[in-house]
Amino acid sequence: MDNTDEVLNIVGSLENFWRERDTMISKWYSLRRLVDVNEREGFESMVSNDPPNIIRLATYILSAMPIRHSIPLLNAEEAEQEKWAVAERALGSIWIEEDRRRQLVGLRPWRYAVADGMLMTGWYAVYVGVNKDSRGKPLFISEVWNPAEVYPSFGEDALEAVAYNYQLSTTQLKRKAGVLGWNLEGLQSESWIVGTQHEVTILWEMEGNEAVQSNIV
Repeated sequence: MDNTDEVLNIVGSLENFWRERDTMISKWYSLRRLVDVNEREGFESMVSNDPPNIIRLATYILSAMPIRHSIPLLNAEEAEQEKWAVAERALGSIWIEEDRRRQLVGLRPWRYAVADGMLMTGWYAVYVGVNKDSRGKPLFISEVWNPAEVYPSFGEDALEAVAYNYQLSTTQLKRKAGVLGWNLEGLQSESWIVGTQHEVTILWEMEGNEAVQSNIV
């Protein structure tokens, strides 16, 4: 889709549809931050730290075990079983590499981030794709998104559209644009000041059997 106004209208409509959800998510995060909503001048109030403690424990229980893949094989020859065993070990290595990339930028392991999002919002949002690194090798991506920034639209039997609205710093935007081939020539020079936050809007829509992506920075 080439029309910027049309994309923003669709995204705005999806955001309005999920506004009540976002309001509740904000309240749930306030519980974790121990915000005293009952505080009044001249009165005493208390805040229990049970919510964040319960969330931390539940997140640990859900994410403590590493991800393991087991490919079911029925009546396969021994040589065939060994091939699939190699594939299972390769999948495990991909998850280890994903966590290593996250640790390099100060993020928690992938499974912890997914579990935390599910417990706090009741949703999970994960972008999955394959790119190439600087050496031309496949780079497997499983990017955890904040569900409060993701706005889906469901049809009768499938997902019809998804909007993702989030913030990137100047450095992050340049890096992502380089990897994904985004054209940033339209941004004004003052936008490139280090520390500036940029709003990025991405919309995917199903057209036939393909998902068409539109990006707005």
